[in-house]
Amino acid sequence: MGFVVCAAARIGSGKRKISRRQQRHELKPRTKPIIRRTDENSKDVPLEAELTMAVQKMLAIEKLKRSLWESTGREPTLLEVAKIRNTDVDTISRYLDEGRKSRHALVEENLRLVSSIACRFVGRGVAIQDLVQEGACGLVQAVEKYDASKGAKFSSYATFWIQKHIRQSIYNDSRSIRLPRSFQDKLLHLKKAYKSIFDEYGRIATLEELSEATGFDQKVVEHLIVASKYVLPRTKLMLVSRPSRPKHLRLPS
Repeated sequence: MGFVVCAAARIGSGKRKISRRQQRHELKPRTKPIIRRTDENSKDVPLEAELTMAVQKMLAIEKLKRSLWESTGREPTLLEVAKIRNTDVDTISRYLDEGRKSRHALVEENLRLVSSIACRFVGRGVAIQDLVQEGACGLVQAVEKYDASKGAKFSSYATFWIQKHIRQSIYNDSRSIRLPRSFQDKLLHLKKAYKSIFDEYGRIATLEELSEATGFDQKVVEHLIVASKYVLPRTKLMLVSRPSRPKHLRLPS
């Protein structure tokens, strides 16, 4: 979820103080938060349904992979997944690739919607960058849950999840222990590696894998995991007991 971090970074960095009006002006959306295409008659046709269908196919395959992993105790191959779905490996690979690209496209195209919603909550004790990041997490969840067949507009559906994540962040921030920014950055890096391993291999990461993926010492990783359990319950990390390790790891760009 590198694009979630980028969303917060785009708001700007530095210690200069700006007014709430200036923040809203900087975050004001300049384009409609919707992906559209033009047909032969030059009419706008929404693409959310097509893209979200690709996302749902990808999620169904990933769910099947996790189910097979839990039942067999090992990572399933694409050939095994293809046989269960009565298709071929190329089709499975194409569904996974198209789903990831579609999810990324929907999130990227609607980041300004996240920004415009986040600026409504400025002044409630949470930095605008954190609000945008939480809102982006809500946007990702909206992309994965959206069902175009129910007739709701994607922007309306996404607004609900974005606001839900932002409000929950504000509520938790007022009750949680404040962590140093450097510690939060390390924890965020660990979460990215954790999710990357889980998405790629369909299982919980080992301590060794997290250490290798982040470049942190294993003791540092353990410390971060303990912290995630007590001060950030929504981001609690777990470790798999078996010491299996894949040969290659790929972190999100």
